[in-house]
Amino acid sequence: MSSNAPKALKLYASYLIEVLNDKETGNEQMIKAKEAANLRVNFEFNSAAAANQDSDVNSYAQDGTPCIYISGEQERLGIINQCNMSLCKIFGYTKKEDIINKNIKILQPRQFSEHHDDFLNVSIQKAADQISSRERQIFGKHFSGYVFPLWL
Repeated sequence: MSSNAPKALKLYASYLIEVLNDKETGNEQMIKAKEAANLRVNFEFNSAAAANQDSDVNSYAQDGTPCIYISGEQERLGIINQCNMSLCKIFGYTKKEDIINKNIKILQPRQFSEHHDDFLNVSIQKAADQISSRERQIFGKHFSGYVFPLWL
């Protein structure tokens, strides 16, 4: 999804409301625009904070950015330790308890989740400076099964 998509949806929603006088559809498009803006996820963790599993995930999400911590321990690799309610909302869960202590694969489409353990095993072997910090697009799976783009 382009970074301009939320702006385009808002513009279209305004057009529907103000020009075509279709408030119902316009308001639906406005909600979609807000959801699209929330999907632009960008985690910026410094290595010290990311290594500290006791730190509060909400301290990284003062602006409502969805955040999640997963375990890097071999016997719990990929298990969700912490998340915030912004993440739950985007993925369609009503409470954190529905996600915590589950594998991160529950938030991924099957074609990606099948290989995610291998990806984590390779990543865990790399030094922190070898792990790419560039923004990349991935796909998430809503509780209802809907697949949507995310940016890490």
